[in-house]
Parts: sequence; structure tokens; C-alpha cells
Amino acid sequence: MTLSIALGTAAEGITGHWDGTRHVEPVPAAPPSGNWDTFARLDDLPKAAVLQHDLCTLFNVSLCEPSADGEPTVQLNARADAATYAPVLEVIRPTKDDFVRQLKFLRDYADLRDDRLPEILVQLDDMLSFYGSLGFLSGNRTRWTLLLLRAVDAVTTVMEMRFKHHFSVPRPIELAPEVQPIIQTPSHSAYPSGHATEAFAMATMFDALMDPNEQAQGVAHAMDARPLPFRMAARIAANRTVAGVHFPVDSAHGALLGIAVAEVVLSHCRGTGSVSGRKVSGSGWTGPGDAPLDFTLPTLREALDHRHGVSELSPNVEIERAGTGSILRCLWEEARAEWHD
Repeated sequence: MTLSIALGTAAEGITGHWDGTRHVEPVPAAPPSGNWDTFARLDDLPKAAVLQHDLCTLFNVSLCEPSADGEPTVQLNARADAATYAPVLEVIRPTKDDFVRQLKFLRDYADLRDDRLPEILVQLDDMLSFYGSLGFLSGNRTRWTLLLLRAVDAVTTVMEMRFKHHFSVPRPIELAPEVQPIIQTPSHSAYPSGHATEAFAMATMFDALMDPNEQAQGVAHAMDARPLPFRMAARIAANRTVAGVHFPVDSAHGALLGIAVAEVVLSHCRGTGSVSGRKVSGSGWTGPGDAPLDFTLPTLREALDHRHGVSELSPNVEIERAGTGSILRCLWEEARAEWHD
């Protein structure tokens, strides 16, 4: 308010009485010369809105026919061209018994609460800072990287919430009050875990930005060659089980959803044009003797090799390629340049 009053009195002081006639030719700002130039001149809020629109239109989420056991089945679909979407991930919900069998992990993980509580509390609304401990993230030096990561995080949240809406799985406390969560239990579905989805989408994007070869050999290879971003994602996901609000299978299948979202974004932005499609059996997250399986980075790595209920949906799903000069293509190139130029 003080600034507005000051600007008003200053204007009266330097212009005197003005009758509405223009006496001085103004000097306009340089006009934008193209799609990216127009975008780059925007403030952060409109930039984020434009990116969320463009990224969201790459996807849709559809409810399919239930499984043979009557469990809901949901697909993540990616845009192949202006009129067509193709499935890149199909997920069948685990049964209630599957979740009950995983309650033992909630008891085991509770022993880590004293050690993990600071992380759990910070990660309620900030995961990006943890990736900043793996690579230098700065509002000045890596502003395009930060914009890209935040945009992918936003679209990932939209996709995960559609999956949660269709699956509607109880939280651990609803199956056993002895869980005693140490944070407020969210009201939405436990499955799949949003933190796992977002953490692994971010890890996949972050690794691709830092890798000189842009993950040419795929995410599974990246987990072996440069594991730190994925270890961080796995720890963030596991912390939700420590807190008492998620089952390990929530994290496992959330991680696969986050990786699928990131793979589509990367394929589109880089113009490579295809990803591998996966099918996930909710009841398949088991180990030897059909025992319930914990979530760890090694078990996720095995799932990417079509184990633990994960199979191939399609070896080559075509993804629409971003055109040269498009906002997403240019944003990817600017972000990459922050790490490799």
C-alpha cells in the first residue's frame, strides 16, 4: 500500500496536469520472437501453469475391466499423436488380504522412528531439497532444472491422485489401530504411495539430467550405474512406512508409476519417441514361497526385470515427440545445458 501511494504522488509530481494526450513516444520492451521466447519472459507462476497444462495433456488415466479376482484395474496412458493415447502402465489393485499380510512390515519399520522422524517431517512437503544434496541445485545456476523438476512433480501428483481415486485402499491404521502412526494419516487412498510416485519420478528426471548419455540404457541400468538418486527415492518412500501411513506395496507400485510418468516426459522432451509398457499384478508383490515382500531398491530393480508380479505390457509404446522449438523440448535442453555446458 505504501508503494502504491508513493508511486501516485511521484507521478503527480513529475507529470503535472495531464489531459490524456500522448506527448512522448514510449520505448516498448523487445517483442517476443517465438514460443520459447514468450514463455521464458513469464514470471514463475504463469510458467508453472503453462508447463502443467502441456505435461498433463501428455497423459490420461482410465479405469479398465476388473481383474479375474474382481479387483479394479487402472491404466496410465500416454499421448501417441494428436488423437491417440496408448497404455504405458497397467496396475491391478492388491486384495485386502495382501495388505493385511504386509502389516508385519509396519511393526518392523516402527523401530526406525526415532532415527527417521526429522526426515519424515521435512518430507511432508519438501522432497526436492534431498536431491539438492546429490547435485548442486540453485535458483540462479540451475533455474531451468528446478522449473522442470517441479513441473514433473506437479503432473505426477495429478496422475497418482487419479490412481488413488480409482483404487481407494484403506490406510494401515484402518486395518490395525496398533500401527499408531506418528504423523496425521492422509484422507486419500494408501495405494499407490504418492511420496514414492513423486520421489521416483524426480529421481528418474534428476538422473537423466546429470547423465551425459541421458539414460540411453534405461532406468534399470541407471539404478545400477548411478544409484544415489534412486536410493534417496527409496528412502523417502520407506519413511512413509516408518511413519505408519503406507504399506511396502504402496511404495513399490508408486515407484513404478513415478518411473512411467518420468519415462514418458523424457521420451517426449528428447524426441526419442517410445517407452516400454509394464503390467503390474497387485497380488504379485511377493517373494519366495509367496511370502509378502518388503520394498527396497533391489526388489524394485528386480521388478523392472519382470519379477514380483511385473510383466511386459508392450515392448515399444510410441510417444508423441516434442517439436523443435516447443516449450517442453526447449526446457529440457536448457536444463541439460545447466549440467553439461
